[in-house]
Amino acid sequence: MTLRKRCNCPGWRCDHEWFVDFRVRRRRYRIPLGTSQRTTASQLAAVEQANLLKNRHGIFQQQDITFAEFAKLYLRDHVDVNMQPSTADREREIVKTFNRYWGSTLLHEITGHRIEQFKRDRLAGRWRSHRQLSRSNPIKPATVNRELDTLRLLFNKAIAWKKLSEAPLILKLKVPAARLRVLTGDEEAALIAACPRKLRCLVMLLLLTGARVGETLKLKWTDVSDDGVLTFVHTKSGKIRCVGGTAEIQAVLAA
Repeated sequence: MTLRKRCNCPGWRCDHEWFVDFRVRRRRYRIPLGTSQRTTASQLAAVEQANLLKNRHGIFQQQDITFAEFAKLYLRDHVDVNMQPSTADREREIVKTFNRYWGSTLLHEITGHRIEQFKRDRLAGRWRSHRQLSRSNPIKPATVNRELDTLRLLFNKAIAWKKLSEAPLILKLKVPAARLRVLTGDEEAALIAACPRKLRCLVMLLLLTGARVGETLKLKWTDVSDDGVLTFVHTKSGKIRCVGGTAEIQAVLAA
């Protein structure tokens, strides 16, 4: 903390007012003190610095909470409350990965540089999916970006819940745009012909509706209207979606 005057007067015994110049968490603050007396200015400067840390000027004292401690709050008070069970399970797996890197680290000590190191280490690693017995797969940029989305949401919740004053910079990796691949009529016919009898109707239904496998397998007959409209209740977005009503879908349902 430094006392300064905005003048070129020799010495400091002049009528110009003092201002205090100091840094808090790498950010510089220069606050006018409204007095030309050095002793009074020194006392006011100490008060201004204390007030700054008490949120008078827009920041607050950060709590000494570790990443693992806040991650428990995030999972309990946000993930379990607002996400579907399948999505919540995926979030927990991602948080486990973060805890291996930053579990005992204080939340406000995780900087943008540390996140860049996390991205580098993840891209250099490999992973094995649940019950996978074959050789582990290299981690792809899209997987790391999904983890970074969770990390950004976690930091935003920390700010909203007054556990953190500001979030570190999180930059996602560049991922090439996926090429849209559409089956031709002959390919659809070959796919259906290759399916076992019990699987054939499901594949035909997926082709006709464009629905996901998971949400289609969760359909019940109560979700099907008399005119063949399917009501998907368990969707990825959580929004109910209605598809169908065509003669082709009605024929598959009849089968």
